[in-house]
Amino acid sequence: MGRQLLLLRHAKSDWESDAPSDFDRPLAKRGRKAAPKIAGWLKEQALTPDRIISSPAERARQTTLAVAKVIGVQPAKVRWEPKLYEASVETLLSVVRSCPSARHRLMLVGHNPGLADLLEWCCEDGTPGLENVKVLPTAAVAVLSFDSSWRDIRRGSASLVDLVRPRELGKRGLA
Repeated sequence: MGRQLLLLRHAKSDWESDAPSDFDRPLAKRGRKAAPKIAGWLKEQALTPDRIISSPAERARQTTLAVAKVIGVQPAKVRWEPKLYEASVETLLSVVRSCPSARHRLMLVGHNPGLADLLEWCCEDGTPGLENVKVLPTAAVAVLSFDSSWRDIRRGSASLVDLVRPRELGKRGLA
């Protein structure tokens, strides 16, 4: 049976906040609007994950909680994974490869450049048409499809099913 991996970059963070560190930076107003908007698209597409694995950084945590609420994922199905903060492709892959095979749809919520690098690493044909644009801007979600088990994911083994940015949803007639 095929697998789907949803890569969700955290929504727009507040660079003007009084957060004591980058890790503690919360969502900006724009981010608080974008997270439920992208979640609405996920719900319309019936893309509810079996498990959400999220960075515990405040902006990723807030994004995850907003998305989980809209798509109906219970808190017990969210795993807060410290390794996802500032993660490399290798670290992200180790997290995905450690998932039980019974999970058919996973969502990773994290940060760039790691998520964008993982997207490009996984896609067999790269990310066509995205050469001069930010592949995963804030609150964007990529839907990848694999024919292999999680532990057998290899470079180029995924197909990019969809890549959605919140600002595009109006153009798709979904906002």
